Amino acid sequence: MDADVILCNHAETAENRLYLTGGGITMCFVGPMPPHVINVALGAVIHVPYQLTNQPHIFKFSLVDEYGAAVSPFHGDDSPELPPVEVLVPFNVGRPPMISVGDEQAVALAANFINLPLAQPGLYKFAVEIDGTPIRWLPFRVLTPPPGFMPMLPGEPTPA
Repeated sequence: MDADVILCNHAETAENRLYLTGGGITMCFVGPMPPHVINVALGAVIHVPYQLTNQPHIFKFSLVDEYGAAVSPFHGDDSPELPPVEVLVPFNVGRPPMISVGDEQAVALAANFINLPLAQPGLYKFAVEIDGTPIRWLPFRVLTPPPGFMPMLPGEPTPA
């Protein structure tokens, strides 16, 4: 089994179709003081081969740091640590009568992480697994912009 997965600004599904905006994120700019809050989303289309239909499966997104350690949301006080950032999505794709042996089916999934507080800037990755088997790593860097740097927004004119 395989999946196409992309890091973006926002993702959602409707009628088993994936809709996303701002696809291809590789950097998230944050303020200089913690918590370093980011907004990211993952959009995925899982490709389920014929022989793996009618079976339970689990799709998992996990946020890890550059060393592979699980990342929990930053809380900044003495309260108990929050659970790691991860999403488990159980799914089971049926086998409709109109498909033939060898056909695959698609399952669209979306996960949005809004106002996710992180303890520090650095390299992070979303580890993506299906049934416990790693299939993708989606790296992105969280960083504070240098003084005077202003990221360009789509549609803005280039400064003269």
